[in-house]
Amino acid sequence: MRLERLVVAGFRNLNQVELEPDPKLNLLIGDNGQGKTSVLEAIALLASLRSFRDSKPHDWIQSGAKGAELSGWLVPDGASQAEAQAWRSHFKLTLDRDEDGGGQVRKTATINGKRVRSGAGYLKQKFGNAELAFHAISFNPSDHDLVRGEPALRRAYLDRVISAEKPDYLEKVVTYAKLVEQRNALLKDPGGRYRGILTEFTRPLVPLAAAILLERLLWLDRNLSALCEVALRIAPEQPPMGLGYQAKNIEPPGAEIAKKNSENGILNGVHFAGHHPLPSLQVIENWLESRFAQLESEELRQGVTLLGPHRDDWWIETGGAPLKGRGSQGEVRTALLALKLTEIGSFRSATGHRPILLLDDFSSELDLRRRRFLMEAITEMDLQVFVTSTEAAGLPGTMFRVEAGRVNRV
Repeated sequence: MRLERLVVAGFRNLNQVELEPDPKLNLLIGDNGQGKTSVLEAIALLASLRSFRDSKPHDWIQSGAKGAELSGWLVPDGASQAEAQAWRSHFKLTLDRDEDGGGQVRKTATINGKRVRSGAGYLKQKFGNAELAFHAISFNPSDHDLVRGEPALRRAYLDRVISAEKPDYLEKVVTYAKLVEQRNALLKDPGGRYRGILTEFTRPLVPLAAAILLERLLWLDRNLSALCEVALRIAPEQPPMGLGYQAKNIEPPGAEIAKKNSENGILNGVHFAGHHPLPSLQVIENWLESRFAQLESEELRQGVTLLGPHRDDWWIETGGAPLKGRGSQGEVRTALLALKLTEIGSFRSATGHRPILLLDDFSSELDLRRRRFLMEAITEMDLQVFVTSTEAAGLPGTMFRVEAGRVNRV
């Protein structure tokens, strides 16, 4: 899918914006603070109901405004005028500030006029129909936190990536989080009155935890070779890239820790002996049941669920060691660029659709060599791309000037 038209009102610092982008490369040029990133954020919100910025819904509405409205019209890639007319889809997100409810923001999302009541339902409706497969992948300065930040950020990223390829996965993640919250409430009960029913919350948790863990491992395992290959093309002088996954508290007797990189081809993480390269779903479930029983006393003491994918972490490594804490700025940028391009390839392979690529702060995030490589890569992928920059940087695309919340085609 490609974005044919974007209309934004009352969002961030954007005034009434109407944009008819190019099917290929779109350059949003302007000084800092003029609204360039807000345009990308609006597209991302329409694609997933999530912002790539660390912000809350009340930050999205323009100061002094009661609400905001985002609308996007999308058509299939390469569609003729007649085909575009027949298959055009309308995605809309309305934000209303509840002045009497403590400043809460009510979000209303519709696809072709039909209201969607949850993020999971939004994804399911989009990817359940070929003509609605609207997906955006962003590359922005905050992505550095995927390497240097907390495990929760990496878990959330991996869950979003898999959910875009498998909408049912998001339902598993949401249900699992609710069960963990309920189970933690029981564990925190000071009198221990509910200890006897703890297993009733553990039983449904186990298959969900096992399914999420296995899907994460499968995604990393499936995409490792592509990540290493892209990283090698970007920076052939750097050590080989790799991936790691740590399932906290899941090292049963006999489990082996193995590494997977461009040299030996084995995933760095928990490897169950006799189940190379990855354990089956049943093996993981059986082991989780056993470990929950072993950890029950400690969980009651700490008042928290100690086992499951909500405790795990994964990482990118170079030269056999995690980038976090030791990787240079260049190595981190190479890793992130390789990761995003791998994500694009994985989404296309899994769904058969092309995502829209959102590149924020292009000129400062990437040096000349990496910029050239990225432009060559996205040209080969034949994507619709939106780039923000303070300068044109010699990019061959359609240019829009962003100034004081207004967007004008140059």
